[in-house]
Amino acid sequence: MTFTKIAKARQKETFKQPFRVPSVLGEQLPACGQHYWETTVTDCPAYRLGICSSSAVQAGAVAQGETSWYMHCSEPQRYTFFYSGIVSNVHVTERPARVGILLDHNNQRLLFLNAESGQLLFTIRHRFNEGVHPAFALEKPGKCTLHLGLEPPDAARHK
Repeated sequence: MTFTKIAKARQKETFKQPFRVPSVLGEQLPACGQHYWETTVTDCPAYRLGICSSSAVQAGAVAQGETSWYMHCSEPQRYTFFYSGIVSNVHVTERPARVGILLDHNNQRLLFLNAESGQLLFTIRHRFNEGVHPAFALEKPGKCTLHLGLEPPDAARHK
């Protein structure tokens, strides 16, 4: 896997992923309103969480290019966010045990949160014009637990 290293978040860079990580996709979400879920990953040091467009699923290009928006965790405090051809590195002081993801069509944003503390990890601003699928990938053996049917926390609605 090769990534262009960046010094500051939100710099536009090209990234390539010469191998594919097996992914699990959720059902297509309606392209309106808000959708919120939480994910717990245990015993796995490297994983990806996010969404991908329906066209990416059809093309077999999940977590590649400009049709997937996701968080990649590769070290305890290092998170990389991929979206619209941009790569942003974020260093967090506390590794979240549970990651909340809020897809907010009304405000054209995708939020990644520490679901336990409410800390905002990252926000992606984008107009999602087509249906998307929640996407999850473990790069090493481990366990991924999804928590569905949850209401977004108040802190997430107002960030």
